[in-house]
Amino acid sequence: MIPTNAAASESVTYPPDVRQRPRLDIGSDRQVFLTMCEGNPGALSVLMKLAEDPMGLMFILDLDDMGMRGSQIWVAWKDHCKCDLEAFKKALQDRDPAMVATVNASRGHAPGTPRAVTGGASR
Repeated sequence: MIPTNAAASESVTYPPDVRQRPRLDIGSDRQVFLTMCEGNPGALSVLMKLAEDPMGLMFILDLDDMGMRGSQIWVAWKDHCKCDLEAFKKALQDRDPAMVATVNASRGHAPGTPRAVTGGASR
């Protein structure tokens, strides 16, 4: 059982597929971007916008801990946050369950894509 966030009193059990992706190696910016975007150019553009912020790496680590990569990042950015960078950063900081639900409800992901979660995917 992994808590959904530090303030939550309820816990959830994540499916085993949450950890099927390669671990994020923060040794170089290039490797972080390549791993997180999973070849999705929209996700790469979002990651580049986040990287311009002094806290950019923390936001990217939030995405990783929420199990969001590639098309999931794009769906969160485009469909949930309507391409609003401040709204996106706030949703990441809050581990917004509504954003996770939007990402998981999207049909634009490759078959077998692990579901996004509010936290604990990077453990």
